[in-house]
Amino acid sequence: MTSRIAIIAALIALAFIAWMKLRPAPLVSSPPPEVKLLEGGVDAAGKFTQAPETKTLLTREAAEAEMKKSLNLQTLGPDTFALGLVKFDKRARTMRFPARVNLRDEVIEYALVASTGKAHEALFVTDAKPEHLHLASLLLNVPAALLNGQLDEAATFPASNGVKITVAWKKNGPDAVHDLAELVLVNAADGQSSAPMTAGTWFYGGSRFNALGFLASQEGSFIGLISDSAALIENPRVDRARDDIHFPNKALLPAKGTQVEFVVQLP
Repeated sequence: MTSRIAIIAALIALAFIAWMKLRPAPLVSSPPPEVKLLEGGVDAAGKFTQAPETKTLLTREAAEAEMKKSLNLQTLGPDTFALGLVKFDKRARTMRFPARVNLRDEVIEYALVASTGKAHEALFVTDAKPEHLHLASLLLNVPAALLNGQLDEAATFPASNGVKITVAWKKNGPDAVHDLAELVLVNAADGQSSAPMTAGTWFYGGSRFNALGFLASQEGSFIGLISDSAALIENPRVDRARDDIHFPNKALLPAKGTQVEFVVQLP
């Protein structure tokens, strides 16, 4: 009897060992993925810009020097030159480039963006490149400057950075030529009426640089209506604080898709 019990016990032990070898390995729960917080900053308009991880942030002067190295300047005349689609005149101190009407009915946040930019909220779009306009401004000695003032008040800036902007297009008879501000309506505070933007100069701030490069090129922002320091040219008027009050002035604008020319007059 004792030997029979011993044999049964041995068989049970062998079966248990075989089962241990054949059973699947226990599941090991992997540690939760590391949550990586984005580093960056928020500007006065509440816009977040992520800080790049690996590249070193150049100074503005060094970054602009790098831009000039890739300069492909064409000479058109004694005082006229071209960078891509941007033509500039050293004597007249103008920069001009083609664009087209993009929106006529929707609320807008930008007067002009690149065709690769925020076209869904821009009055005009252009195939010109922001870096070409900025390089032209550097060759015309536009200095670096900052826009000063709270969002609920008109901003101040150096006269050296105040630019006039006109938009022209072909029509029967003389060409149509309008100040850019005339082509944008601003809703009144009560929402019951609107009027063209206040006439005056715009602020050429030249956008900003981060470790990834030139922000105006990254975002395709030429002329902002809302507060946006990534845009090459900013709206200094008090209405820049709102993103829901700017509309196309359909009474003056030609049809969507119409080719126009922007002229930026420097002081």
